[in-house]
Amino acid sequence: MKTPEHDHMYWAEQAAQYNTQAERKDFLKSEGFTNQQRIDCILHLAVSYLPARMFNLPNKLIAAAWHDLPNDTAKTMFAVGIKSYKRKYNT
Repeated sequence: MKTPEHDHMYWAEQAAQYNTQAERKDFLKSEGFTNQQRIDCILHLAVSYLPARMFNLPNKLIAAAWHDLPNDTAKTMFAVGIKSYKRKYNT
């Protein structure tokens, strides 16, 4: 593990580079994370990084990413982020 395990924002940013929730979870496990509560926390934080790299994708791919998220809170965070980026950069 390159960076300390407690640097959740770093790991969330790294995990957000993967397209699906399962890929993000596998990445964290491959980096040596074993505590499920810590993995869940980092995965939740990773959702905040997704809109920045996905807002220009076609709506079909954005919808697929939204459906892949594990709970309503994450889905809401993602949807608000996507709408915000689209409003900011597509005006």
